[in-house]
Formats: sequence, structure tokens, C-alpha cells
Amino acid sequence: MNKETFRADCHIHTRNSDGYDDIDSIVAACVQNNLTHMVATDHDTFRGYEEIRDKAAAAGISTVKSIEISAIDKDAGKRIHLLGYNIKDEEIINRICDVMIEQRNEKAARQIRELTAIGYDISYDQLYDFSGGYIFKQHIFDVLYRTGQTESMFPEINETLFRNGGRCEIKMEYIDIRKAVRAVKDSGGYAVIAHPGQQDNLYIVDELVREGLDGLELNHASNSEKYRKLITEKALQHGLILTGGSDYHGRYSRRDTGIGEYLCEHSAHIIFQ
Repeated sequence: MNKETFRADCHIHTRNSDGYDDIDSIVAACVQNNLTHMVATDHDTFRGYEEIRDKAAAAGISTVKSIEISAIDKDAGKRIHLLGYNIKDEEIINRICDVMIEQRNEKAARQIRELTAIGYDISYDQLYDFSGGYIFKQHIFDVLYRTGQTESMFPEINETLFRNGGRCEIKMEYIDIRKAVRAVKDSGGYAVIAHPGQQDNLYIVDELVREGLDGLELNHASNSEKYRKLITEKALQHGLILTGGSDYHGRYSRRDTGIGEYLCEHSAHIIFQ
């Protein structure tokens, strides 16, 4: 596979987690943008992978079972998202991610109680049905927006209630990044740090390489030119692959980045083998 024939967006979110678009829409966008490879990396779940695989294959696009794990460096208290590509044994990953899905839904239930207590008309059952059972903050905002209770998809209450110590800001216990990397490797997959520039976490690369880290996401909208240089230097130092992706969420993102806008480097082709 040469550089000219490898066009891969390896960071796409679907309606199965916190993306807005369904699989048909995403595959159609991949075709429109002449992608040869695509990867859905939904947060903490493989839900819908068979549909993604089959519809991508029907369109002549290759894919592999993948995920984005919501992790943290517990020593530093810093968030670090981990992309796990070409997972062979998903049960190893499910054992660590199912707990976070349960936490996230419990968090949403508490947030709904807080919202109804101050006058919003929204129910947990309504939200659960709307999201398909994997509830994120974006689903809450979407229901409120659709019912005319907020002025936009990312309303002012995001800052006043859901952040900055607001009554709907409820912490979750995320998995430690070291354990996440080991789980991806034990499952037969490739472990890649997502959007290092966004979460400013290159400091931990040297340590995670010893745990089996395979790569870094170079081509991402949040990586500045300065950070891209630092990522490239780290990759050369440790022989890491360089991936890329749009991190597409559709209308659930403030960033207007389309599928296929950020592509993988050629070194990432090994994740499809």
C-alpha cells in the first residue's frame, strides 16, 4: 500500500456514543471524500461495529474494530484519551469500559434530577431512549435544544451548570492510562494517544512506550504547528506510528471539521493488517 492509495480517517464518532450522525451518513461522507480506510472510535464502546464493518465494506472501504478509551493519568490528574485500533479480544476492553458507561449513565441521571429541580422539563427515560442507552452531555443539550429550552446546542448552562463548579458538574472515575494501554495491548490492538495537543500530555509518552504504546495522533485540528513538531520528534525517538483523523462528531461538536479533513500518515497503515 503506497502513500497515494492510503487515505484514512482514523478518528470518527458515531451515534453509538457522542457523535450525531448515523452509520449510513458517515460511510456516505467517507465515499464522498475518497477514503480508502475509515475507523469509528466511539467512546468506551464497540457498539455497532458489525454495521460499520459491513456498510464500509460494501462501499469498498476498509475498517477495523476500534475504540477511544476515556482515560486519565491518576498521578498527575490529567485526562489522556487513548485510541485502541484493530482490537482482537474486545472483552478485555469491555471489562474496563463497561464500568465507565455505567458511571456516565448514573451521572446523567443525577444531572437530570438537578435540571428538573430548577425547572427544566426533561426525563431520564426520555434521554435514555433518545441516546440509545449511552448517555453523554451532548444528548442532554440536544433534547433541551429540540424542545426549545435552550438557545443552542452548546448553551450557556454548559458553563454555568455543567462546568466551573456548577450543580451539574459531576466527576467520573476514569481508568488510569497505564492500565488502558496494557488492556489494548493484551487485546491484540494498537495503542495510540489521541489529540496530544488538546490534552497536553506528551510528557508521559516515554513512560507509556514501556507499557507498549504504539503511536501518536499527529493530524488533528487541535494540534498546533509547534505541537506537531513535538509529536513528530517523539515518534522518531521511539519509532511510533503517526495517525490522524477528523475526530468527527457532527452537530455535537463546536469544531467544524469534516470527515476526511485530517488523514493518517502512511506509517499508520499497519493498524489495518
